[in-house]
Amino acid sequence: MRCVYEHVQKYGIPVSYYSDRHSIFKTSRNDTTTQFADTQFNRALKNLGIELICAHSPQAKGRVERANKTLQDRLVKEMRLRKISSIEEANRYLPEFIKQHNEKFAVAAQSPQTAHKPLFYKPEALRHILSVQTNRKLSKNLEFSHNRALYQIVGQGHGYRLRHATVTVCEHMNGVRSEPQI
Repeated sequence: MRCVYEHVQKYGIPVSYYSDRHSIFKTSRNDTTTQFADTQFNRALKNLGIELICAHSPQAKGRVERANKTLQDRLVKEMRLRKISSIEEANRYLPEFIKQHNEKFAVAAQSPQTAHKPLFYKPEALRHILSVQTNRKLSKNLEFSHNRALYQIVGQGHGYRLRHATVTVCEHMNGVRSEPQI
């Protein structure tokens, strides 16, 4: 989610993502009930209007895997040559590595037009979409549990109308939970 957030902030919203069929992107369950129909990542992409294209053939999956393996192999070797040994140093070097790699291996696109749509979400709305969202049902005492903790909705009045309502708990990329939405 953090990578998508940074990409969207820098370039805009991509038309589609091309990936393998890892469980982050697509559920591998045979019984796709509504509870497990989408992964959190897939839900966020749909909310942003980004099409997810998963590699179905061995050849397509191989292209994705080869690209990842090549990048990982080259990056490790380049970091060794530069005597980079910490995560902080690696993160500072990464933009330079990406620039050099793209200059050497990039293939010009058939169309010079960008495949990104302009970003029209405010940062807070974007963080909300790219949060991990979990639905919970309130008890008659207006309580719900999440990550082994019990929470209670406290409001003005008796709150009887909120009994058994569904709340959405949003865990943002920085680990902060927002107020549950009913």
